[in-house]
Amino acid sequence: MEATRLMTMVQQRDRLSARVLQGATGLEAIRPAWEELAGSAQPAAFHHQYAWYANYVQHLDTDPDSMLFAWVSRGSQTVAILPLKYQRARRMGGLRVLKLPTHDHLCVADALVRSGEDHAEIMNCIIRQLRHREAPEWDELLFPQVPVGSAVDIGLRPLSWIFMVREIARESDFI
Repeated sequence: MEATRLMTMVQQRDRLSARVLQGATGLEAIRPAWEELAGSAQPAAFHHQYAWYANYVQHLDTDPDSMLFAWVSRGSQTVAILPLKYQRARRMGGLRVLKLPTHDHLCVADALVRSGEDHAEIMNCIIRQLRHREAPEWDELLFPQVPVGSAVDIGLRPLSWIFMVREIARESDFI
């Protein structure tokens, strides 16, 4: 995959569209939209901030070109951004995985979604875009370290009947 390639845009109902950008160049291309969205989304935690992912891509990720950023908009307004990491099959017959990035320094991960938006519609739009041939071929979407009540959690609940396994890995009395 070429790091700067912009993958095909797909129109969804109600003018919702998604684009998938790749690598550090793709991340830099959506910087203004990301920072504006983080300023208007509630709540926006550290793992929603552009600076976190810019540092992750630059300093922590061993393969920055494997990072993808699903950018969802309605007209000219950005409504959501979902960072994903592409993991090639490690062995013959293994799974190709798209997942939220994980690292020892990142204990939670999530999508960034504008307040008042339909999380399920956004997740459905992203999944449809990721199924197109222009995106890397994948077998599994994996969302580890997603807090209960997060944008990804809320967005996937209505879609849970579609070949999805949901498991609570641990609980915490403190944040």
